[in-house]
Amino acid sequence: MSGVVSSGHRLATEAALRMLQLGGNAFDAILSAGFVSTAVELGFSSLGGGGFLLGHRADKGKDFIYDFFVNHPGLNASTFFRPQPEKVSVNFSGTSQIFQVGIGSLGVHGTIRGFQKCYAEQCSLDLDILVSPAIEALERGIQLTPSMEFFLQSLKPMIDRTQYGREHLHDQHGNHYNPLLKEFLELCSFDAWIDTLYEGAGTEQFLEEVEEAITQDDLLAYRVQEREPLVYPYKGYTIVTNNDPSVGGPTVCQGLQDSLSEDISKMDQLEKSLYRAEILKNLQPVFATGGTTHLNVIDSWGNIASMSLSIGTCSGYFYPNTGILMNNMMGEEDLHQPFGHPTTPGSRICSMMAPTFIRKGDDLLASFGSGGSNRIRSALLQFIWNLLDEGMSLKDAVEAPRLHFNETGSLQMEPFHSKELETVLTLKYPNYRIWDIKHLYFGGVHVVSGDYNGWGDSRRDGSYDQI
Repeated sequence: MSGVVSSGHRLATEAALRMLQLGGNAFDAILSAGFVSTAVELGFSSLGGGGFLLGHRADKGKDFIYDFFVNHPGLNASTFFRPQPEKVSVNFSGTSQIFQVGIGSLGVHGTIRGFQKCYAEQCSLDLDILVSPAIEALERGIQLTPSMEFFLQSLKPMIDRTQYGREHLHDQHGNHYNPLLKEFLELCSFDAWIDTLYEGAGTEQFLEEVEEAITQDDLLAYRVQEREPLVYPYKGYTIVTNNDPSVGGPTVCQGLQDSLSEDISKMDQLEKSLYRAEILKNLQPVFATGGTTHLNVIDSWGNIASMSLSIGTCSGYFYPNTGILMNNMMGEEDLHQPFGHPTTPGSRICSMMAPTFIRKGDDLLASFGSGGSNRIRSALLQFIWNLLDEGMSLKDAVEAPRLHFNETGSLQMEPFHSKELETVLTLKYPNYRIWDIKHLYFGGVHVVSGDYNGWGDSRRDGSYDQI
């Protein structure tokens, strides 16, 4: 066995496998899949967003995190004026929701900087090889998966804000096209990409258009931060996950800690479900990162790469002459709640994203993560409980029905096999909604394991393969 990959899109999985077949390592594979994801997972990831990479180098026995999430803007702004986000109503699953978009919603993007650091420090293949699958996908046109089609239709009010979005990111003979992004990627040079997005003449039009929503100093000061992962022992296993200032990993570990307060071995299945539901209800904070995706790779040497990417909900604004759809992180209100996290210009915006490893001794049991905004914490916790406490297979641990308590405390749940459980939950939590089907709302947990198994969450058209 040479490696295993899981992701939220078949083309991303295929790109990673191709890199492994060419002799690349897990980081070559994850970076190639990442480029594809930013090209084809519209509204989930973008070079105009940010993310986190949890990595393991087998030769060094070291775990590490690259934090290339979005920064708060406003460094050395010349005035106290800041463009305000604009509000757009979006129809989502039969209900309307207000999102804040436009140039006032922009945070300082980090994805290309993160990819640059990963390439410089971890990769072995030539850059043109890594980028070629993304360019090929853009050349053919993007066939949307069902979940992407649903999500993009929901984002239509944002995408249609610009002529470029209206002309190129909607159906043309069944495919979607982004010719400017293709031209940008064909530069195949981090120097050229950084010149365009951060340091050179390519920033002039951008800075003029955004009216100090982002400043030149914001772009020049952006840096990837390498962090130590959070390590948490749980029932003889070791959880390795994202750390502060991200709140996703600490929140999941808090949920695991709370679940140790009683002995579940003395409970029947119904009692366990109710016990865990109350833990999920009480989990705070509720920082959210809107459009999100996740990718995993393990190679034949034992290197592991687990990467989450996000664009928020998208601002509807494209970086000039690049086809890069930009984030709306400053318009995501849940990311800016007053929980003691810095909101000063140049500081990291908080995130719920939490790429994670589970080990049993020195053996990797699972590398995984999830998209799904503030549902990430619920999706990851329920996956861990299913895998470790219930002894489910990877597939069953991912596909089992989920529940989540939203920001108003309303219980959201997928249809359970047990009607008794549904009845008891709805009696205990009368403010509820039972969804008709498993849905991308509840996240997308993509996972691989140290024995080269894996699974991609069907809620988000997950893709898994091995060589």
